[in-house]
Amino acid sequence: MFRPNVKHTLVTFQICPFCIRVKAIMHLKQIDIEVKYIEIANKPDWFLEKSPLGKVPILIIGDNSKIIFNLKVVLFESNVIMEYLDELVKPQLLPGNPVEKAVDRARCEFANEVIKVFHQFAFACEQDKFFKSRDLLFKYFEKIETWLQDGKYMNGNDLSLVDISYSPVFLSLSLILPTFNCEFQKKLPKTYEYCKAIVNLPCVQKAKRADYEQLVLNGIRQCNTFICLTFFLELGKDQLVDGYNLRNSEFQKQFKISFNAASKNRISLNRW
Repeated sequence: MFRPNVKHTLVTFQICPFCIRVKAIMHLKQIDIEVKYIEIANKPDWFLEKSPLGKVPILIIGDNSKIIFNLKVVLFESNVIMEYLDELVKPQLLPGNPVEKAVDRARCEFANEVIKVFHQFAFACEQDKFFKSRDLLFKYFEKIETWLQDGKYMNGNDLSLVDISYSPVFLSLSLILPTFNCEFQKKLPKTYEYCKAIVNLPCVQKAKRADYEQLVLNGIRQCNTFICLTFFLELGKDQLVDGYNLRNSEFQKQFKISFNAASKNRISLNRW
């Protein structure tokens, strides 16, 4: 375990996707950092004073006993925090070659957009917004498919920072994907295998809270999302009650209420 000479505190909320990848780097590099959770709907004043954009995650470096440059340093934006942690403990995940490093940084920025669009997709409450975000998300996955070569990860068989950048969206996708009768694996075989490889990384598994899946599912259900009211409705109540062959049995239990309350009008959907 690497312990920095000054206190490091990561501030986030329970299921922040951008924090998951920061925590994954923490666990991969075995860096001792305190994690402090806040309520995103009730941000404390001390947080708003420290976070320039009012967003999580932020990394506070220093405390009242040890400070840097006579002040506490606050890093914001997950990509910046990840790069800092990457440099803190060797070997670095970012390539040393300037061109390769720039390419990876660009793909990390692309990951930001994928995460945002996936959130719009998963939590869309209106049909038009759902399909629009779904189509854009698939377009992004097609781009990732072109970047993947014959190796296990984006840059071959060696894990890189850009791989960790995509861990939040693949964690959530792996939670939702088994409930769809889709052709994701057939149409995007490299991305499908890449998704499994990233999700199964020990550092990614350690990065999420023990109740992460439940928190995500509760959020989708409570928002009466389009997924909740249509896609899962199409599976049929009988299949769910009888134990439909899905990986997430708890997922089925949580959505029974939504099935019973949903409209009887089913919508025929074009799936991936």
